[in-house]
Amino acid sequence: MVAAGLLVLAGCGDASTLPADTPAPPPTQPVTVAPETTTTEAPPTTTSLAPTTTSRPAPTAIPGVDASFEVEGVTLTVTLPDGAVPDPREASPAPVWAPVSARWVVPGCGCTLVFVVQTFVPPRYAPDVVETFASGGMTWNVYDASHQGSDYMAAADTADGLAVHVGGSGAPLEMVRAVASSVTRSGIRDAPLWKGRVDVDIATGTVSAEGFNTFVDTRQPVEARTAEGTARMLIGPDDAQETTTDVSEQPGTNGRTTVTITTSNLPDDSIYAVRYQIELEQQTPGDTLFRFIGGEWAQQCQPGRGHQEFTTELCV
Repeated sequence: MVAAGLLVLAGCGDASTLPADTPAPPPTQPVTVAPETTTTEAPPTTTSLAPTTTSRPAPTAIPGVDASFEVEGVTLTVTLPDGAVPDPREASPAPVWAPVSARWVVPGCGCTLVFVVQTFVPPRYAPDVVETFASGGMTWNVYDASHQGSDYMAAADTADGLAVHVGGSGAPLEMVRAVASSVTRSGIRDAPLWKGRVDVDIATGTVSAEGFNTFVDTRQPVEARTAEGTARMLIGPDDAQETTTDVSEQPGTNGRTTVTITTSNLPDDSIYAVRYQIELEQQTPGDTLFRFIGGEWAQQCQPGRGHQEFTTELCV
């Protein structure tokens, strides 16, 4: 099963259990749905396997009602079957990395359709793929999420790192395929809030990282699955080949870990080494991602150019 399928099809239920006062289909006109923002939740981890797929041309999109969503500067529009109405049942909260999570009921087939956009591309189980096709500048894989031909999901990943899903609970394959083929996108994705390197107050040694945790929450970088990988992302790459870097970790309580990264033999006539002590946290039990709490910076001078301890004092 595709990793994101747990989110896409979760909570869809049986469309036959809808309340008796399900609203009548709306007029055929564009509908804009605001993205949801909720608490962070780490995605499931899967193993990629070689796909066995049947390739086919893109099907013709079906006429119906358009729904548009904006995600980080990108507008995605999907065409739903005639008669589709928003699902009135309460849905489980969507994680922050799925800012679009919308559901509709199609009374004619007694089925449910969902449209989910994730801000990162998850790993996927390839053996569940039943067919592939190209449409809207994207390559779609259609998965049999139920293994019984009752729940299908189509998934496409954009070049700028969005994962788009069309899922159907009880919907026929032809409907899921057609709705997926209707998806179009426009716009340029916003740059991530994280600029790639911490800020250091040289006077106090305080380390700050504005935007980093939002970056981790929304982009789910693989590096953030380890404390060392997270700390290295925060500090940024060391471009000097002659330097030496030592890394150590000190586990704490409540999911916290302190990572110390010391880079020595710097190509500087005054400063010999710098040290970062980065405090990280996994926010909840079972959380697979580390986030920034705080940090300290210190430096050591070259011999004869000042102090030989790690402090914030200037070298000469």
